[in-house]
Amino acid sequence: MDKIDGKILRGMLESANCNLNNHKEEINSLNVFPVPDGDTGTNMSMTFNNGMTEVRKSGSEQLSVVAKTASRGMLMGARGNSGVILSQIFRGISQAVGDHQEMQAADLSKAIFNGALLAYKAVMRPTEGTILTVVRESSEYADLYIAEHPETSVEEYFDMLCKEAKASLDRTPELLPILKEARVVDSGGCGLLIVFEGFKAFIDGNPITEATEQMNAQSLLNSRKTGYNAEFILRLSEQGSHLFKEEKFRKSMGQLGEDITVVLDRDLVKYRLHTMTPGEALNLGQRYGEFDRIQIDNAEQEQHPSIMDDVQSEEEPTAESKEYGIIAVAAGDGLKKLFAEYRTDVVVSGGQTMNPSTEDFVSAISHINAKHIFILPNNSNIIMAANAAADVTENKDIRVIPTTSIPQGLSACINFNPECSC
Repeated sequence: MDKIDGKILRGMLESANCNLNNHKEEINSLNVFPVPDGDTGTNMSMTFNNGMTEVRKSGSEQLSVVAKTASRGMLMGARGNSGVILSQIFRGISQAVGDHQEMQAADLSKAIFNGALLAYKAVMRPTEGTILTVVRESSEYADLYIAEHPETSVEEYFDMLCKEAKASLDRTPELLPILKEARVVDSGGCGLLIVFEGFKAFIDGNPITEATEQMNAQSLLNSRKTGYNAEFILRLSEQGSHLFKEEKFRKSMGQLGEDITVVLDRDLVKYRLHTMTPGEALNLGQRYGEFDRIQIDNAEQEQHPSIMDDVQSEEEPTAESKEYGIIAVAAGDGLKKLFAEYRTDVVVSGGQTMNPSTEDFVSAISHINAKHIFILPNNSNIIMAANAAADVTENKDIRVIPTTSIPQGLSACINFNPECSC
């Protein structure tokens, strides 16, 4: 194949999307950086899904339109740092596509390399050994190969890209000590490789599909689950560190539920599962230490298309404009009520493992009629999505205060003085 058009790009995106959805739990299980919250695969798949939803809605098969629509959809649906970085990679690809209606291997190489550049720009302090390293090293390698072999076909280009992305991913533990300690590769980099492999599969004539009929039926059953989604972060005691065996623990968890994820990071164990008996999962962990965090949610109540949840009812902003507005992120009615008492206009429901999207913040902004709006993400994995929302919002002064915890967010609200000029 010597070039691709919009129809081929759509097929590549569909294949990559299916591949990412099929492997999201595998990606989640690798997630130990920056914290072992086990949601990188979920965030990346939700981000990509949103991009594909917009592409399908558009019905277009023009290369420029498909690239731009996918990029915009991913940006608005971006969740977590990994999702925002993924959206920036595709934003860079879209920029390079421009008005082209066909692209050869050399053009594709420049587009993905541009995606790497934009991804780095989006991160204030880039960390090597992550998705950023994988996209940079693989795109640079493939670009050099194209320069030396100008007649390279599209198939050969993706062969080189995937080969180097895999090699770069395998090197991530040498660049990031926490990965080496946990004996895993970077989760975001793994997700990107899976996207590239989805592209390659389509180009090679073997597009990835999203599960078999049997798996789809199981997904339908899972979507109607009762019971509880339980999530724990356990700090091992000195005795627990000697007694804890990951495989034995995983098997014990398997007797209590399903959809099990266990991540061990030195003296911390992050585990989650769907279960009818969350108390037994709690008792199992207590044998080995004390809990840093516990979250147990009703599985049916979690199933909402958006995690946007305003403190106020969803009505049009009041006609009277004010000087300042505040948006905060928090989970649970108690925290939402507390933020409301400290002059917060809208609370976006979210937090660790439940990251709001860019669009959730844009929606919150639209409900505030104020000249200056402050956003309190209250989690390090949410700051980038908040910044992305600020970037795409026009005619309003949006300022993201990089709070990384609920106490920091509440402290900011308490110390905020609306009488001061901005």
